Amino acid sequence: MSPLVSPRRSRTRPRRPALRLLRGAASQGTAPVLLAGANAWLRAELRATLPPRTVFAEASNVADVLEHARSSRMVILAGDLDDADAASLVHLLGQRHPQLPVVCVDEPMPAVAAGHA
Repeated sequence: MSPLVSPRRSRTRPRRPALRLLRGAASQGTAPVLLAGANAWLRAELRATLPPRTVFAEASNVADVLEHARSSRMVILAGDLDDADAASLVHLLGQRHPQLPVVCVDEPMPAVAAGHA
């Protein structure tokens, strides 16, 4: 047989386990985006850049972030929190929730702050 010609494969597909639909906020796409940071103004600026139908929660201290992170689809850190710096919290969230996307924004981008997004 030529190396360029592959043998015919059976058209019968192996049976795979059925997928289950999980009911809940995360599976329905309505899990909140968690906005965290001590600076309420910066959290408000970030909230204004999210699409209008985005469900979000806010936190200004580590305890609130850890409480809400598990049920959030992502965490956006708006700088440091009241009781921790942002870098430490990014590290902590990475250890506790390795699949959770975490974004740290210290200051708004100039184009966003000026309204030219």
